[in-house]
Amino acid sequence: MIQLNSKLTAIAFALSISFSASADHHGGMKHDDMQNGDMDQGGMQNSMMMATHCSLKLDANQFEQRTLSEEEKNDLLFMREEEKLARDVYQALFIQWFSTIHGNISDSEQKHMDRVETFLKAYGLKDSASEDDGVFNNADLKTLYDQLVEQGFESELEAYKVGAYIEEVDIKDLEDAIENTDIPELKKMYTDLKNASGKHLRKFHEKIVALGGEYTVQALTQEAFDAILNAKSDMMLMGNGTRVSSDGEMGTNACFVSSLTTDEQALQTGSSINTDQAINVSYKVDVDASDIGKPADWLVVASYMPSENAPATWFVRDGEQWEIWDMKFENLSAAMSSDGLQMMQALPVFEGMLSGMPGKYSIFAGYRVENNGLVFNPSPLKFSVNP
Repeated sequence: MIQLNSKLTAIAFALSISFSASADHHGGMKHDDMQNGDMDQGGMQNSMMMATHCSLKLDANQFEQRTLSEEEKNDLLFMREEEKLARDVYQALFIQWFSTIHGNISDSEQKHMDRVETFLKAYGLKDSASEDDGVFNNADLKTLYDQLVEQGFESELEAYKVGAYIEEVDIKDLEDAIENTDIPELKKMYTDLKNASGKHLRKFHEKIVALGGEYTVQALTQEAFDAILNAKSDMMLMGNGTRVSSDGEMGTNACFVSSLTTDEQALQTGSSINTDQAINVSYKVDVDASDIGKPADWLVVASYMPSENAPATWFVRDGEQWEIWDMKFENLSAAMSSDGLQMMQALPVFEGMLSGMPGKYSIFAGYRVENNGLVFNPSPLKFSVNP
């Protein structure tokens, strides 16, 4: 399946950030050519939802099932329990000391557990994590849990030292997991968790210093530890969207959740569809917090390969029409515009049959904000239509 080269993506979208750029359209494929593909813009309504940002959750359908090595499988299963270790220890210490930081970070660790669980489901791995607090299948983690809870009960200062140690170990293990895989989605997930652990480590260290204590580095090198403490403490970015602007490429907390259904059945990305099946393709987008309320253009781009070795043809949504995109970035037209971005956006992409166009498809979505670049999903929704 064709995928955007990351450097090409950065250049393409950096050059196309001018707000509401006029598209010089070329005589390409029209909407009617796509076999009953009804792009009903009536469903394209912004909806403000009262929810904690980022409220969307990825599910197993967002990831193409791949063959994992034994090392990759073991890393996923271990990280699921290691995040549980952190959650369970922090819950115990919160009850003991009524420490706000332990309570808040315990909630974060639950979210980390949920993210790892999503990948377990996507790759068909049985989740071995127990639902009971303090219970672990990994004997080493069980021993460590008991030791850390006992240490944390000695004093509030020791409870903060326990937190710092857990985050240290977590960072080291996540770095190893990143090195052990070439799957981009896994690297991204582990990197997000590592960045979050860095923020947690800084919080625990601040508490240790405030109480007049000192912390001795145990799992990381002193140089790596100091670099984490001196890092800029920005908002955690846990979304799967990437922002590209004239300043370069960076993460966001925007979430893109794709949906591919046929016969009212949800399908996993990478699925094959028969020519006589009607499909529904859409996205839900949780907008980056910094973009809410700003005017924006919504963009939908698709690549189509009629056969394995055939060159890809690129299409862009221009309102209700699909046009061939000539890869000239000034011609990257908008599917719709918004006077002010809401927290969550429903984005219908295509509904109908593709019986006249068998082959492989990749669907990208994004929004372009004046003076703030373009936010898009670098990992597209992918599917194929059988001949």
